[in-house]
Amino acid sequence: YNASSDSINLFNWKFSSEGGINFTFPIYILDPDSYILLARNSDTFPGSFDYGDVMLNNDGERLTLTDSNLQIVDVVIYSDGFQGLMDQWPQAADAEGSTLELIAPQFDNSLPQSWQASYVVPGGTPGYQNSSFGCLDPYACNYNPDVTISCDDCCEYPDFNYDCLGNCIVEIDCNGVCGGIAELDECGVCNGSGAEYNLDCDGNCIECGGEIISIIDIPDDQGGRVYVEFQKHFFDTDSLRNEFYSVERYDNNQWVNVISGAAYNQDRYVYEVPTIYNNVNTEFRVLSGMNEGIWASDSMSGTSLDNIAPSSPENLSIEVGGSSNLLSWNMVDASDLFAYTLYKSSDSLTTNAEVIAETSNNFYEDIDVIGDFYYWVSAFDVNGNESEFSNYVKVENSNLSNEKKSLEKYALLGCYPNPFNSIIKIDYYVPILSSVLIEVYTVTGIKIDSLQASLSSPGAHSIYWNANSHSSGIYIVRMTTNSFTESQKIILVK
Repeated sequence: YNASSDSINLFNWKFSSEGGINFTFPIYILDPDSYILLARNSDTFPGSFDYGDVMLNNDGERLTLTDSNLQIVDVVIYSDGFQGLMDQWPQAADAEGSTLELIAPQFDNSLPQSWQASYVVPGGTPGYQNSSFGCLDPYACNYNPDVTISCDDCCEYPDFNYDCLGNCIVEIDCNGVCGGIAELDECGVCNGSGAEYNLDCDGNCIECGGEIISIIDIPDDQGGRVYVEFQKHFFDTDSLRNEFYSVERYDNNQWVNVISGAAYNQDRYVYEVPTIYNNVNTEFRVLSGMNEGIWASDSMSGTSLDNIAPSSPENLSIEVGGSSNLLSWNMVDASDLFAYTLYKSSDSLTTNAEVIAETSNNFYEDIDVIGDFYYWVSAFDVNGNESEFSNYVKVENSNLSNEKKSLEKYALLGCYPNPFNSIIKIDYYVPILSSVLIEVYTVTGIKIDSLQASLSSPGAHSIYWNANSHSSGIYIVRMTTNSFTESQKIILVK
């Protein structure tokens, strides 16, 4: 190894061993910081000089290098490490596969500590950097924890997205690029732009418009009508052609055509469409009849509402007879009138008034009244719209015991909370053992549930109604015995 900064001509230099090696170098220029290898089997190590068939002694011997003037350049006396207690040469390099190698070129080669048994077995690393040098970076592909000296710039790293064996360690895209970003579009084309607007991969029109945007109740009417707004169809392009739209309503498990109109290239269309019922979800869809074909939109549900309440009952009056009070008022003129609601309170504040009855008549008798009370009446229609309160009337019955009243009277005590969301508590009172029926009706008088139909012992009782399966709206709770009937309006809000 030429550790100097000058080139050396090795012509007539000699390498010899005590075991009989005598090799004379031919003309050879050894450049600075470079080496030349001598080998007994030079065919195995291309570029080396063959010094003959004599082998180095495994037990150890003296090696000498002289220049062309026979001046000693270097001498190494090595051993196998087994020549007495003071022998410090590495023992593994004793014809067991390892070779002796100088740990570093700058080390003193006369000292046993400067040598080591090669890590590469068999044969060491002739012709290559000594195995004492290597990469100590654990993230490198050629990481070697056994080396003692870290080499400069010898660590080898895998390419980005690959492991040390050249395997791709991330997803390969549709172009076969490791870690690439190309993707299959919806039509199966790598890095394609997908189907054109409103066309599928085969060029067929899909989701071509005519879809419903909204269904809105028409305000300030008595219901039965909604506005259906929808987008124009993809093929609705010319202003005057024989094309049309139709709005269909889903009635009794079939689609019924309700209204039709011309297609004339508007971005949006709004149709006034009748419903059958108020406060009930109604399903609609739009048919687009274009020259290219007929398309049905997705369906959407909407609700029409009666937004007009009846007028207030007028001329509420009272006739007092003993412990009963006969209330009467003028009939309300409304085609959709359903019933009247009677309210009572111990003061003149309507916020404290409680419902005592609902009736379709324009009179009501409040019996077994004990105490002083105020009365009001309101009207409500079949869609649950309630009028404002009427004038109030006051009655005084303070001469009777409230306690006697409460113990002798059937009563639908109240429903809580009201309005409610899904579950409401219904309290009632019976003075004697009685057969009690508690039922729930719609405001149109249709019975939808029966909650209690059994004997109840004297006293107060509570039952619950679960309205999870019913839609928001106004309902009537009715308590019935052999001699008593009372109702209360409740409001379900979801």
